[in-house]
Amino acid sequence: MSASPPQLCVLGSVTRDLVIQTPRFPRPGETILGGPFESFVGGKGANQAVAAARLGAQVKFLGCVGVDDGGRAARAALRDAGVSCDGLVDRDTLHTGIGVITVSREGENHIVAAPGANHSVDAALVAEHANAIRRADALMLQLEIPLEANLAAAQLAHEAGVPVVLNAAPSAPLPEKFLRCIQTLIVNQVEYEELGRPEVPSLVVTYGKQGAVCFDHDTQGGARETRQSSFPVDPVDTTAAGDAFCAAATVAALEHNEPRKWLPFGTAAGALACTVAGAIPALPMRATVDTLLKESAFD
Repeated sequence: MSASPPQLCVLGSVTRDLVIQTPRFPRPGETILGGPFESFVGGKGANQAVAAARLGAQVKFLGCVGVDDGGRAARAALRDAGVSCDGLVDRDTLHTGIGVITVSREGENHIVAAPGANHSVDAALVAEHANAIRRADALMLQLEIPLEANLAAAQLAHEAGVPVVLNAAPSAPLPEKFLRCIQTLIVNQVEYEELGRPEVPSLVVTYGKQGAVCFDHDTQGGARETRQSSFPVDPVDTTAAGDAFCAAATVAALEHNEPRKWLPFGTAAGALACTVAGAIPALPMRATVDTLLKESAFD
């Protein structure tokens, strides 16, 4: 790890995740009995902010929550991880976002989200924290908040020379003016198939158990493809795997520019996040990821 920790600004969503274990996913119109039930703080933005902080970055989070139990729990979870929350705004007329998650015995999940306060994140909030974005080493975005806010933040960062990392999840059309601001685009296999292959400097596609691949260019401008195998684990809950990967890849890329250096770190963090139930509880610490890499043939 570098002597000076990376400075990240994360703009994104916060949810209260309601998680039910299920023997299988129900068919349309079918009711089945599941259990046990647990509630966690989640949301792609909050997850990635906490993950990055646990991996050694200094993180400032920008987003919105309701004045309710979910909002208070989210603020506490972010602060406990060392994330700066002065950009987390209370919306007293809206509820904190809700995610209803069912998790199968194999660790796969289905998720339905009610955005709540997340949909009140706007360009005005971004403008209030423009200096934090300009001072960051990287800006991390996802697509669980309105495009207006993401576009404003991406343009501001791009103009300041701050690399923008976009996790394009959930999948949505990406305007060309938005894509022009993106340095690194991270998608899973489904999102990749829906988006095609956008023209960005670095495109990372995750394939779950099959690992990940980065498409970019070498120092001579030649097209380059870097592949990374997955790390074998016994999955319990895959909910936070993608968020752990995004945060870890971003932190490591700021320390090691070459994909062959940072892609294993991101993949290891994603694998470890599958071994614990819940989103934020599953996000690994730096030492745990380093240990897995050292013990693995992929190091």
